[in-house]
Amino acid sequence: VYSMAASFSPAAYDNTTLFGRLQIALPFDYQGNIDQPVWNQWLANDVYSWLDNATYRANLSGHNLYFETSDHDQNFFNLQTEAFVEKLHDLNINHQDASFTKYPGDDAQSRTFLYDRLANILKFHNRYLKDQNGNF
Repeated sequence: VYSMAASFSPAAYDNTTLFGRLQIALPFDYQGNIDQPVWNQWLANDVYSWLDNATYRANLSGHNLYFETSDHDQNFFNLQTEAFVEKLHDLNINHQDASFTKYPGDDAQSRTFLYDRLANILKFHNRYLKDQNGNF
């Protein structure tokens, strides 16, 4: 949340509050009330919403997209990733996605998941992340 605030809603330095010292504005207060002007800044940077923009969708065409989730979602990223991938499916935007389970009966914890999937991720990068001259 803090890194999103630093990217989406940076604020001028204010020594009177913690968030002011961090130079960020959050889109909600401590009671969960929405700060609409700040929330609007966040919505403007929401990649899920960007898919509604024809220019953004056109910019994605021709790119190789890959998404992977594990069965151990300790940071609650799967819901966001799955919703994004579903929208890509609905919009017929070419991509690859996979769900990874490390061991039968045992979850794929984040560090184990990354370590075990690193070879696949690097192979994907090796196949697709080169410039027109074949350089990385």
